[in-house]
Amino acid sequence: MAAIKRLALATLLVVAVPLGLLPGPHRPGVLASLAETFRQVSGGWGHTCGVKTDGTLACWANNDDGQAPSATPTPTPSATPGPTPGEPGTVRGCPPPGNWTFSVWDGRNDIDTMEALATCGTGVDAAYALDPETQVWSRWFPNRPDVSDLQRLINLQGMITLGRLETVSTPTPVPTPTPVPTLPGCSPDVQASPLGPDAPVALTTNYLRMSGGWWRYFVQWQDNSDDETCFGVEQRLDDGPWQWAGPEPANETGYAFYADYRGRLCHRVYAGNGDGRSEYSDISCLDVPPLPGAVFNCPPPGKWAISVWVGPDNTDTNEALETCGTGAVDAAFAPDVNPQLWLRWFDGRSDISNLSSLNDLQGFLALGASEVSVTPTPEPTGAPGIITGTGVVAASHVFNFGTGDIYFSEVHDGYRGYLYGGDFSVPEVYFAEVIGSSPCGSNHRGYQGIDGISHFGSAEDHTFTATQYVLVGDKASACYQGILLFRQGEYYGGIDILDIDDEGNLHYRYWYDPSGGTNF
Repeated sequence: MAAIKRLALATLLVVAVPLGLLPGPHRPGVLASLAETFRQVSGGWGHTCGVKTDGTLACWANNDDGQAPSATPTPTPSATPGPTPGEPGTVRGCPPPGNWTFSVWDGRNDIDTMEALATCGTGVDAAYALDPETQVWSRWFPNRPDVSDLQRLINLQGMITLGRLETVSTPTPVPTPTPVPTLPGCSPDVQASPLGPDAPVALTTNYLRMSGGWWRYFVQWQDNSDDETCFGVEQRLDDGPWQWAGPEPANETGYAFYADYRGRLCHRVYAGNGDGRSEYSDISCLDVPPLPGAVFNCPPPGKWAISVWVGPDNTDTNEALETCGTGAVDAAFAPDVNPQLWLRWFDGRSDISNLSSLNDLQGFLALGASEVSVTPTPEPTGAPGIITGTGVVAASHVFNFGTGDIYFSEVHDGYRGYLYGGDFSVPEVYFAEVIGSSPCGSNHRGYQGIDGISHFGSAEDHTFTATQYVLVGDKASACYQGILLFRQGEYYGGIDILDIDDEGNLHYRYWYDPSGGTNF
């Protein structure tokens, strides 16, 4: 299904500098070393499987749902939307012969760069990308693997490309991908068997948020067996045929996906193992609204990135960049291909800005505004003596509004994260009403919160537990659990998870009683 966008294992944002300053070679990247061990790698929601050079299959995952023995959640790279497996894809904005431009790969994740750029019929002589965090360039040249380390592309990856002056008469060979075996019992053609596991039940589909130019949804089900090796997910748009959406590992009870179309979308799930598969679960459907549009790969604060507008043609640049957040982008540049001149946009400077609009899937160079402050903003107090306010903290950072340091770690799906009681949180934090399994589709600990801070009551009304972390969901998600109560040192208070945005920043409201009481 061409319109379905799934989550891949990792996001590689790319950044540009002026075209005359392209760098020389540097050390090969991680993907180059992986190529020495794996013939083929395929990513799913929070997990990846690969065929090694010796023919064996290896898998790894982010352990969000406790598959591995360790109970400590492991941070994972940011997720990137990708199309349904098998979609061919194409390069958008191929460079004219002899000219530089921004190009965007619009196709499946983890594709060989040569295979992707071969879709530009006029030919490409060079491609460059830059990691926004390290500011290290990677590059690709045809038939020069010795100096090329931009070996794979992900969906909607932006690049600076140079068009070939003369096209060759002999087509460039395109490597044939090595098929990746599916998990036993989960494949598009597996049949139901009485020896298979029990079917999953209670299938639901919930809207999460708009993210990176797509609607984000979460399909969830109840695991009804103890001997499955996987779950098979199928989806259907409107009255079309059921199509394979890919396997999920055993004990997973959720599947996140992106949709960039409108229509009625339905899902069904089965459990599978080496003996076959179960019958299908019940069917869950929802109506996907039309897209408003958004910038994909918004630039990190204070850094450059090649961003991509996903939305209607001729969208006002101010309106498009606002989807990264108000004031989140300081500048944007795009080349006028034919004269090789730069068009530019500056925040609040319409007098010198001439990049007035953006088209769908247009790549451009963007500079992120300065770093988001992690200092809470004080607000007027509620009850007499109570200190309250709001704040923003980046993922994998601590925040402190007066009771001590509290560590936050994001799950990289735009709506969930962990607040830690131990480790980097000092003094240790004791959370109230901790439960063994969070309703956020995970086996990690959650909590039962309250609707308003005035319902706190007395400390004796709650059970405060020492725990390494709790899993929280923001207000836009289906797993929001209200205000999280805590005790840290001599203070009692509450934290409300307002939002976990697409960059992994936690927006929160806080309350605490500086007297050490609970006078909320």
